[in-house]
Amino acid sequence: MKLNSSTSVKNLHISPTIANAMLGEGISVRVTQLDGDFVNLACMQIIAKHKELGHSVTFSKSEHKSLFEPEFDIVYISAIFTTTQPKLEVCLSNFPNAVVGGTWVFQNENGVEKIKNRFKNATILPMTTSVEMWFKQAEYSIVNYDYSLYPKQDYSVCFTQRGCKLACTFCCVGAKEGRNI
Repeated sequence: MKLNSSTSVKNLHISPTIANAMLGEGISVRVTQLDGDFVNLACMQIIAKHKELGHSVTFSKSEHKSLFEPEFDIVYISAIFTTTQPKLEVCLSNFPNAVVGGTWVFQNENGVEKIKNRFKNATILPMTTSVEMWFKQAEYSIVNYDYSLYPKQDYSVCFTQRGCKLACTFCCVGAKEGRNI
């Protein structure tokens, strides 16, 4: 599964840090949504991309590794709220090489430093990195969402615009994505 001189990663459209893990057959991926009951578009995009590449994908809402879970080649963790940090720490204890993303990063500078210091093998994506950027895609070009994660979801969800014109103190969307009018 390691890159060699005859391997071209240019056409994989992925970040070089996970290129080695994504090459070859039999790649197993775990995508973890630690908080929120609403559909997580980032998780849906990640799963759709890995399925497109022919990888075996497991979706979980648990920070714990179940007894029968395999060893995964790649683990993604989505953390949205600052209150999720204890669950995130448990999840990283089980999957110390995970890729962590979500608005939790934007809202919790001290927590991010604590996580980086404790889990040195984890990749904490900066808030400026979207799923599209991570996979080296054109901005918002991934249109495939895997709704199989949410079998009771009988409607589609999408963005009609990015950002927010409001400046609510409890929300980071305006600061993260701009103050659209």
